[in-house]
Amino acid sequence: MPLPLELLRRAIEEASDEQGWAHLGAVGSYLTKIRPDFDPRLYGHRKLSDLFKSHARHFGIDERGSAGGSRTLYVRALD
Repeated sequence: MPLPLELLRRAIEEASDEQGWAHLGAVGSYLTKIRPDFDPRLYGHRKLSDLFKSHARHFGIDERGSAGGSRTLYVRALD
């Protein structure tokens, strides 16, 4: 099944900040809202983060730490 690039780009755009970065959780929520049947496993990945990481030529990933030590993933579409 081909990767739905336009759907993923639209989800990032809807959830992104001024610099184009979107919290991965917000992207996942948007995808679930507009395409309830979306599942990264259909594209060979267990998690949404793995899907974005495996398509690095289309998407940038930024792993940010917080004061509590937890890591948060942000994604953005690359041109």
